[in-house]
Amino acid sequence: MSAMKQEAIVSINQENAKAIEERDAKLVKHIKEEQEQLVHIKCQKVDQTKS
Repeated sequence: MSAMKQEAIVSINQENAKAIEERDAKLVKHIKEEQEQLVHIKCQKVDQTKS
């Protein structure tokens, strides 16, 4: 019985780790997209001040 319990715990831990990795990847992607937007906005402002 304890072997089955250990296997279940390992399986759940692996699933949790995978879910965390996927969530982290989404967060990194979102942060990069926001940074790109901010750079784009800043570049537009710089271009406007030069005009």
